[in-house]
Amino acid sequence: MTTLVIVSGAPASGKTTISRRLENDLGIPVLAKDDIKEMLFDRLPQYDRDWSTIEGRMAIAMMYAGASQLLNAGYHVIVESSFNPEHSRPEIAQMIAGREIDVMEVYCTLEHEVRQQRWSERAQTTRHPGHMDSSVQELTVRTEDSPLYPDSAMSIDTGLSPPLYEDRYQEICAAIKETLGTGGRYETTN
Repeated sequence: MTTLVIVSGAPASGKTTISRRLENDLGIPVLAKDDIKEMLFDRLPQYDRDWSTIEGRMAIAMMYAGASQLLNAGYHVIVESSFNPEHSRPEIAQMIAGREIDVMEVYCTLEHEVRQQRWSERAQTTRHPGHMDSSVQELTVRTEDSPLYPDSAMSIDTGLSPPLYEDRYQEICAAIKETLGTGGRYETTN
């Protein structure tokens, strides 16, 4: 049986850090919406924030298509984005319909003030300019920033002290490893 690991959370909550670490520690490929969106930024003309939103929708569709192909081929896969439960739950249900796939969610949380600080810092340093983020943009607390599957999501507060963060990360990693078992494929190259 293959496993789909969903890494979710509000913008600037630490999703990319967690998904990259899981990719490395578990040997499972990550398909991240922002990676795909940034590839589009580098290949398509940029216009305005509305166009960036359209590219975001394209990136999500591409992420789901890629994940579906990997799952069909028997690979475990991690997808990472700020998922909107209203739209994402039906899209994920459609993607996995009729297949034996375990779905696990890692939900990243972070105190709003720290999230705002991280957002502002990355907008000035590491964020691709195609996102058109502003370091002075005020993040809101949105109702859609919640787990896709609240009854089963494994939450991690990415603002915890390093020892507590590491303990929680290791608990999550162990739970995923247990679900992975010996099924599915880990390497995406021959």
